[in-house]
Amino acid sequence: MRAVRPLVLCYHAVSATWASPLAVSPALLERQLSHLAARGYVGMTISEAERHRLARTLPRRVVVVTFDDAFASVLDGAEVLARVGFPGTVFALGAYGDGQVLDWPEVARWHATPYRAELRSLTWDELRGLHDRGWEIGAHSLTHPSLPTLDDETLATELAGSLERIADEIGTCTSLAYPFGRHDARVVAAARAAGFSVACTLSGSHPVDAPLQRPRVGLYATDDGWRLRAKVAPASLALRRSPLVHALERHVRGVRAPGKAGSLL
Repeated sequence: MRAVRPLVLCYHAVSATWASPLAVSPALLERQLSHLAARGYVGMTISEAERHRLARTLPRRVVVVTFDDAFASVLDGAEVLARVGFPGTVFALGAYGDGQVLDWPEVARWHATPYRAELRSLTWDELRGLHDRGWEIGAHSLTHPSLPTLDDETLATELAGSLERIADEIGTCTSLAYPFGRHDARVVAAARAAGFSVACTLSGSHPVDAPLQRPRVGLYATDDGWRLRAKVAPASLALRRSPLVHALERHVRGVRAPGKAGSLL
């Protein structure tokens, strides 16, 4: 019998004006999710889907809508999800729950632009408000480093520290998204030791599908119309699990940035 898998989506910011690959407009987000709702998908949080998956009670078409980094604009996304009828999962950074401006190198280039305000993070009160609306609040590390580059002690602090901080603020935390999608066997073992029950990756191919390596599909501003339909089609999702596609992705990634792995987002 073919395995039933949820479609796990990855977003970041929600903005109609920010010209960043991290952002989709509210209108596009609604078109993307409405397309899935019209095709019979039901929404779940990541941990809810994982529980059903392990119990073999997962419906045939489930979508999990996740947001990395906890940009404040996720609040606009929450209104879209409410209209479509899906819950969300936001992966927050343990060190950024006071509404700070996000500042790791890949986003810091926007600090000196008119879009600096787009980098504000959700506050703990705002995250608690989302949780009260049925959203799941997962962890995204403390400070958004590339986890495979860390020593063992720092890695453990980034993972366990983020779980503990979010659990203290929200009341629970069992899920994780690896920053940039980057992980290896050591990082997965550290996530298990920290107490996470499910963790998400992000890449163009995903031959591995395990509780601490659950694959996601990133949707971006270019994914509209036929591109969207093709990207979420069952045949396309099956192709992403192909060893051949995985080998091709590793080759292309190695040519573009030797020594680097995972998404830059």
